[in-house]
Amino acid sequence: MGSPFPGMNPYLENSAAWSNLHSRLIVAIANLLGPQIRPKYRVVVEEAVYKRDESDQAVLIGVPDVSVRQSSGQSSGQSSNLSAESRELSAQGNVAIAEPEPVAVTVPMPNTVRHHYLEIRSLQTSEVITVIEILSPVNKRGAGRQKYESKRLEILESQTHLVEIDLLHKGQPMPVLGYGLESHYRVLVSPSSDRPQAQLYPFNLQQSLPTFEIPLQPEDIAIAIALKPLLDEIYELSGYDLDVDYRQDPEPNWSPAELEWIDQWLKSLELR
Repeated sequence: MGSPFPGMNPYLENSAAWSNLHSRLIVAIANLLGPQIRPKYRVVVEEAVYKRDESDQAVLIGVPDVSVRQSSGQSSGQSSNLSAESRELSAQGNVAIAEPEPVAVTVPMPNTVRHHYLEIRSLQTSEVITVIEILSPVNKRGAGRQKYESKRLEILESQTHLVEIDLLHKGQPMPVLGYGLESHYRVLVSPSSDRPQAQLYPFNLQQSLPTFEIPLQPEDIAIAIALKPLLDEIYELSGYDLDVDYRQDPEPNWSPAELEWIDQWLKSLELR
């Protein structure tokens, strides 16, 4: 069973679901492209690492705080035992000595955000032909956005094609010229030979997902990517149909009109 929505499922944008969706979609696109671009090219999963920004908590969306969970319980228990033992020893002496008490503090943790993307490379020259980005919250807010925008400009100034997939309606979309309307989601396809022109696929919650082409070198035929079948397969394999509670509203902030549409749509499918 695939996603019940005609296009992007808004319930998969929340922090609990997005990390898995992003990782699986990266792999799904790589698996789809790999056999079709052989033997001239290969597709590689690459990683960008963003440091935690204490002033921008959105950078950390989807990153579990494993270190705190593994250490907090044991540390508090040990402190309590040591404190009790110290007080007992002090009571046995002739002079009352004030014992230090613990104070709750927070230590800085070396948390990082790891963002994966795809590169199509020439097997003959190892040149990067196409970069495929699926935007995450880290790309759309704060210091992470600044870092991604700098990388984006470097790609747009090069001979490398850029495909940018934005399935997050929250956050300011990446800048483009010549299109001033708002949309919940976007896919940008920017072949280097066409710049500054590019193809933008804007679409909303109520619309289907687009089919777009992955550009290669001029002598090669571009490869079509249909997002809906990929997301439906990920939805089923990840067990989202068992996990998502459609009786609740989706987590990101939606307008009353959009929530009304979601409510009516789910009722028509008897999910509410």
